[in-house]
Amino acid sequence: MIPETDIDEPLDLNIWNGDWLPSIPSNYQGIKLYFPIDMNQVAMMMESFVNGYQLHARYVFQILCESRQCIMSRPNIQMASTSISRHITVVGDLHGQYSDLQIILYKNGMPDVTNPYVFNGDFVDRGRKSVETLLTILCLMLVRPTSVFINRGNHEDLYVNCQYGFIKEIQKKYKYLTLLKPVDQLISNSDSKKQYQDLLWSDPQTQPGLLMNERRGLGCSFGPDITNLFLNKHNLSLLIRSHECKPEGFEWSHNKQLLTIFSASNYYTDGSNRGAIARIAVDGSIQIIQYVTGGQKKFKTLRQKVSWAEESALTDLKNKIVAYSTELKREFQSLDPTNTGRISKLEWCKAMEKVLDLKLPWSTLQPRLVVTSKIPNQVEYLTTFQKLTTYNTPSKVPPSVTEEMYKFRDVLEGIFRAMDKDNSGRISLNEFKQACLRLPKWTKIDEQIVMDMARSIDINKDGLIDFNEFLETFRLVESDHDHYESLTDQQIDE
Repeated sequence: MIPETDIDEPLDLNIWNGDWLPSIPSNYQGIKLYFPIDMNQVAMMMESFVNGYQLHARYVFQILCESRQCIMSRPNIQMASTSISRHITVVGDLHGQYSDLQIILYKNGMPDVTNPYVFNGDFVDRGRKSVETLLTILCLMLVRPTSVFINRGNHEDLYVNCQYGFIKEIQKKYKYLTLLKPVDQLISNSDSKKQYQDLLWSDPQTQPGLLMNERRGLGCSFGPDITNLFLNKHNLSLLIRSHECKPEGFEWSHNKQLLTIFSASNYYTDGSNRGAIARIAVDGSIQIIQYVTGGQKKFKTLRQKVSWAEESALTDLKNKIVAYSTELKREFQSLDPTNTGRISKLEWCKAMEKVLDLKLPWSTLQPRLVVTSKIPNQVEYLTTFQKLTTYNTPSKVPPSVTEEMYKFRDVLEGIFRAMDKDNSGRISLNEFKQACLRLPKWTKIDEQIVMDMARSIDINKDGLIDFNEFLETFRLVESDHDHYESLTDQQIDE
């Protein structure tokens, strides 16, 4: 759930005059843009991005200014016509994977009146070239305003960007933190919170009806009956959405009334999934175009996918088990009333899924995570933590607090950056507490734990959390975790 906060405030209009930006130095090696830009300049800019050049902040700022004016002039719901083009292409999540955007434009052609595009949100976060991906899409919109339509995804949001990398990328590449305000103003405006949440966070489900989307903490899960009702109400024949990675890059559901399109290939790792776009003809027929970037000779086999999934799950579990070790031990011990140190394999699998809330092949993963007992079909459950326990935690910080800090470290860093409006690098303990308490409701974080966490981060005890203190705290926690991970079994036993 996106935290509610009072940091949203009217944008300082003076920011749009650009006086705060430095001039372009004589040794600047990137592309020079001349406005209004044309398609030739866009192509040159894309080539410079591929070659590793960075666009100067003044050009970035001007693209944002012009894009802001273009987007503000458009209605919330846009109508796209295929009367001339006879087709339109829908692009799903890209998540900063610039190579996918390149291959789409190469295979499907640049946008123009005969080749219109809908970019269906989630351009940024997670990938390494979110800035370049967003700038290219915005420039295509500026050059071909009647042929490029941009929808907002749940990752076109300040708080999500704070957590999943876009804000860090801007800071790393430009270091002009004020630039974050124009970007946020450009992509983070919403009048109706509930409608906004439902549009950006909802997922389809197989069973009929409408439920709260517990997996994401926002939006809803809607069944085929809801899709059918929506289409009939608005006289539509198909609902196309993105938002979820699919192994083939697309997925039909709800009696072929709903199509999911995901355009970021290799999203988790090489070969994990294809990317896809949907090309819709004037008669309503749909052609799915799939691709995989990176020059793979062949797509991974099913067995390779399973193997990769297991390895990815193990990597994530190293963090998850550390973060939830207290809850896991409590659950295990409730299944072992006589304190034998053993529970059945089935009980262990169910406990792991219940506490971590991860639907993984636990029976397959079990031999790699916990020692099998000499007693048939039982495991020694305390060995689950043998190679994962953190130690040497910061002094005077209870283990439960350290676990909570580790559990939410990325979210809390995002909150810190979002709250630090003047970029001073300091926030009050109470500000930190209030922001933490607005975390998704399913985190169930306790107010006292939050205050203990805040006080433990305030190393010099001046009542303020300095960003350096914040990072140092997590460095200590993670370094202890990484150190313990590097020990051999013999060293651990000793």
